[in-house]
Amino acid sequence: MSSNCPQPTAEEFIKYVSKFPQKHDIKHSMERAFAITAGWKDADYSYLYRKYILSTQREIGDKGQTGKEKGDALEELARYFLKHGGFTKDIRDINASGKWQVDGQGIINKSAMQPLWGEEINNKIGYQVYLECKNHSEPMKKNDFNDHCCKMDDHECNVGIVASTSGFKITGGNGIAERVHVNIFKNKFYLLLSIRDFDLAYAKKVPPIALIIESLERTTNDLYRTDSAVEKQYTKPYCKKMAKDKYDELFNSNEV
Repeated sequence: MSSNCPQPTAEEFIKYVSKFPQKHDIKHSMERAFAITAGWKDADYSYLYRKYILSTQREIGDKGQTGKEKGDALEELARYFLKHGGFTKDIRDINASGKWQVDGQGIINKSAMQPLWGEEINNKIGYQVYLECKNHSEPMKKNDFNDHCCKMDDHECNVGIVASTSGFKITGGNGIAERVHVNIFKNKFYLLLSIRDFDLAYAKKVPPIALIIESLERTTNDLYRTDSAVEKQYTKPYCKKMAKDKYDELFNSNEV
């Protein structure tokens, strides 16, 4: 029996069902809700992400890119990720000329984090977080990491987030994993972010707080050292390849 009701086109159907919760929305519904409340806009994040990816494939001096511009590309992306992802209530860079510089100092949104990482962790962390960003061609090593830790200690901050384009030296003499894990027992929390995390927020729409929780789990369970698959995601070859692949995907290897 035929119907006189008009049938939707494929485009109309896709537009209709897109209004309903998608799989990634359901999986991280609370984390996504905090991001929306904090003013997360996919278009704004996409702009910063694309600007960052472009910066990873240009050395200082290429197309007039300065060291500050290269550094700013990651710092702006990371601050947006934290603030509008709902992890911090606000975050800004601090620069004391001739003394020290912090890429981001923010107030942690503890009311948002308590139901996600638990009351025990929430009671151990302070109210501020320090952000360190390295948009360099080499992975972050122990010396740079120790400098960040000293800044935190000087200002009684016990939550640090470190973002590095080329990953981290995890194990060995210059590795940071041991200090990252051991400091958990001193109520000092260091969370590592790589290009993988920023890409998951862009390509898969994974909310930032979910990725921060994942980093906390890797820190507390010492997975940076004990899980080879996890460690690989922070290596220089893995991160450099992802940056190049994303550049090709977004810009088709054309000069922009």
